[in-house]
Amino acid sequence: IYNIICRWIFFINFPLFLLMAFFSKQIIRIFFGGEYIIGASALSILAFGYLLFSLLFINSHILQIIKKTRSIFVISITFAISYVLLNLLLIPLYGVNGAAFAFSISHVISNFLMFFFVYKYTSFKPFNLSYIKPFFSAIISVLAVYFIKNAVFQTVSLYSLLLLFALFLFLYIGLLFLFRSFEKEDIEISKLLYNKLKSPFKYKENIV
Repeated sequence: IYNIICRWIFFINFPLFLLMAFFSKQIIRIFFGGEYIIGASALSILAFGYLLFSLLFINSHILQIIKKTRSIFVISITFAISYVLLNLLLIPLYGVNGAAFAFSISHVISNFLMFFFVYKYTSFKPFNLSYIKPFFSAIISVLAVYFIKNAVFQTVSLYSLLLLFALFLFLYIGLLFLFRSFEKEDIEISKLLYNKLKSPFKYKENIV
């Protein structure tokens, strides 16, 4: 279950990180205005930090389940100290990008410690060769969409951004199936989720 959840988190969040990184300027311009375009680099850096945070989330729960809360406390203190020190060091040098770097680097440190303690206590190893296919599927998809954006759209509006996002999803999911990225457990979980989502509608039909 641990391996499956980590893989699904990666399936979903790694492509989102790539979209945020490649289209950070367009996202900032559309949702906040052109005057905030200077924050595009910070958004890309923060997206990386939140990608690590999403992978860290499940490890925190594993340590809670096995009652290793002291390790969580040590990691939390380490994160807080590193975050404060890095902010003091990097913000005077790089401004808002320094704050984003401080956040992401702190998560790199805490994420590494989480994985270390989980492996120490349980020998769980979430990452394996099964991540290679979704990794390259996401990379190929986002590069294709990025080149299409540069070739077709001079300026990106909200509608064209949504269109590019839909195209990305189509390419990404298609490549996942083409590369046979889904394992047996993934297919079983997908069927369970589909049945769960479908069951309320069946109940309504029976009432009618």
